[in-house]
Amino acid sequence: MTEYESLVNKVAAKYSKDIPGGKYSKNEPFVLRWCEECKEINLWTYWQGRNNPNHKAEILLLGQDWASPWKKENGSLRDDIVDILKSVDGCSRRYVSNNPFPTDVMLVKLFKSLGPEYNPDIEDNDKLFFTNLCLGYRNYGASRGLYKRCLNEDVPFIEELIKIVEPKLIVCLGKDTYEAFVSNTKSLPISSEKNFYKRFIDGMNYAMYAGKIPVYGQAHPGQFGVSNRKRYNSDPKSDNKSGEELMIEDWAHMKKWLK
Repeated sequence: MTEYESLVNKVAAKYSKDIPGGKYSKNEPFVLRWCEECKEINLWTYWQGRNNPNHKAEILLLGQDWASPWKKENGSLRDDIVDILKSVDGCSRRYVSNNPFPTDVMLVKLFKSLGPEYNPDIEDNDKLFFTNLCLGYRNYGASRGLYKRCLNEDVPFIEELIKIVEPKLIVCLGKDTYEAFVSNTKSLPISSEKNFYKRFIDGMNYAMYAGKIPVYGQAHPGQFGVSNRKRYNSDPKSDNKSGEELMIEDWAHMKKWLK
């Protein structure tokens, strides 16, 4: 058994029993559990990371958590999840074609802005590895209400993954993901600025993990995150730019670590 397979088994064991995950509202709690059909550390890894034989990559992408992979009406896997799990080759292309969500479309734009070699539309791009920070799956629903401890508690698993992947760069999507990772790994922020969005000025929105790997906190590429990047922009010199334009500029600051 490889180190990676052992890590996947440890994560699966943790979520073999339902864990309280959060609440959508006062009377709508949800739990986190494992997806038995998933043989990777995360369903997102079926997009990028799965078919890399040694699981090495230049960029490790960390999202927050996944929407429920099950249909609420009967508990069976969603049709798009079934398609993703069936893929053997070209999993990235299948993933995008069956999930034309704005978040995925924006992610493709952002990665391509780093250079054509980082295009996540390239099938099984060995420069990329995708996962979420919280590795359990909601039993129903899509977003919001996740307990912060659910992010904190899975950081040790991600640190084990980092040892396997050996990335040059770690990218965290969203404020909560970035702050959970940085605080639980004692990564050293480059800027003393406390405001998440103000740190984007001059590309200071990163910390150093283990003294050698930059960890960037980027605005979430979903529609809400893109909108917030524009809404909370604190640099008057870029007031006339869209949220998408600002985010592409934010990502451009990361290129220096990929040389």
